[in-house]
Amino acid sequence: MPSTFMRRRFARPLLVFAQVLLAQAIVLVLAFLFAAIPLVARQAPGAIPPRPLELQGDSLGEPLAVFMGNHPKALCQDVSKTRRDCYQWENVSIYGLSPRPDSDCTPARHARPGCEQGLTAQFYEGHLFMISYAVSGKDKGPAVVFLKKKFSAPISDTPDGTVWAVGNRTLSVVVEKSGGRGDVESIVRFTLKGIEVAAPPRP
Repeated sequence: MPSTFMRRRFARPLLVFAQVLLAQAIVLVLAFLFAAIPLVARQAPGAIPPRPLELQGDSLGEPLAVFMGNHPKALCQDVSKTRRDCYQWENVSIYGLSPRPDSDCTPARHARPGCEQGLTAQFYEGHLFMISYAVSGKDKGPAVVFLKKKFSAPISDTPDGTVWAVGNRTLSVVVEKSGGRGDVESIVRFTLKGIEVAAPPRP
């Protein structure tokens, strides 16, 4: 019968061997878990970065020259040394909707009620920080359906307005009233703007 000394002599290496096996098993399990986490993250819908907001091919931050290439009929005026605003009333449409402005609109007359419909773009130090389409219409539904497919779910969606937000930029589609011709007319306004860029004060 083995002595107590012999049992202790053989038990110690077995215990060490078992501890080594256990440690190796833990390392393998942790390695598997860390390898699986990126795969799960890639498959999760929330891990897909949101698509950058844009409107009719124009993106915030684009240079004035790029905008003019997209809208060669736009008319611009300097508001200050760093601010330039551009307007277009002819050949403007968005998602099947078009504006109905007065026939004599100019940048100097852009604030008149009859000239509020159309395209407006604002630039700060030569880069776009706001673009807006105001068009005649009562129903924003078809445009919103298309934009939901393009940019996923909005952060707000009511009968009067729908808003998307990605980072510090927002895209809104709002139904509002206009009295440009002496009567109340419904217009749909599409606006893309960056909240991080404050519009410089007018001189």
